[in-house]
Amino acid sequence: MYLGDYYLYQRQMPAEAEAAFESALEHDPECCPALENLAEVHRVFYEDFDQAESLLLRSAELFDDREEPWVQLGRLLSAHSERCEDAERYLLKALEINPDSVDATQSLGYLYAIR
Repeated sequence: MYLGDYYLYQRQMPAEAEAAFESALEHDPECCPALENLAEVHRVFYEDFDQAESLLLRSAELFDDREEPWVQLGRLLSAHSERCEDAERYLLKALEINPDSVDATQSLGYLYAIR
């Protein structure tokens, strides 16, 4: 898992990061940080937004009391004008979980500003 973070954030090596996160998921299929970071690899480096969304939804479904996947889903979908309603729903879910979430509040503000 930490090796994936290193490859993703320090070295910008998506293939190696993807392999490390996949390996973490083989050991623990419910490792939400690995799912969320793998989604980031697909979003940023491969521009595979469908796969990123799928991974984030899987993380959100595993532990729906965590705000992180909902915020990431909202950010991902706010970049697509036809999915703004979904983005808003996900960000509001994050705020329902943590009303003090700065990330969710800022992302929701951005979404409202671009509408």
